Amino acid sequence: MITKSQIAGARAAIPHAASKNDLDEACLILQDILGVTDGGVAAMCFSGTSDDWFNWSQSLRVAALEDYLRTEIIWNEDDTE
Repeated sequence: MITKSQIAGARAAIPHAASKNDLDEACLILQDILGVTDGGVAAMCFSGTSDDWFNWSQSLRVAALEDYLRTEIIWNEDDTE
């Protein structure tokens, strides 16, 4: 179950996650905070972009991670307090 506190923590961690040059590492930071143990939503959100991540600007990375977080929340909506 994803709590509002976990969502707030993940939002706060996005700039730090976006600073990582490895997309998997960036996603894992957010997943750990959310308690997500399956990378399926991240794989869907970032399919075909892992090679581009290294070249993306910080602002583009932040925007992509914000979109990913919203999607993760929606997919887990039934489990959110």
